[in-house]
Amino acid sequence: MTDAVLLQNAQHLEKQIRTASGPARERLVDEFFSALTRLRASGSAIPGALRRVKAKLEEEAVEDQFDNMPV
Repeated sequence: MTDAVLLQNAQHLEKQIRTASGPARERLVDEFFSALTRLRASGSAIPGALRRVKAKLEEEAVEDQFDNMPV
């Protein structure tokens, strides 16, 4: 895949994540992270907007881990 296709794929996944929920959203998030990894591995820079989305999704995942912890 070319860098442009990888970037388009990541942007498309980001849009889908906004409206998805449950297991479908988790699958899309995993695909989004993989797309960014492939983009970075190809030597391309990841746009700031996608880096911010990635950081937000990572933060949500960490918070979800603590939601079920006994206090």
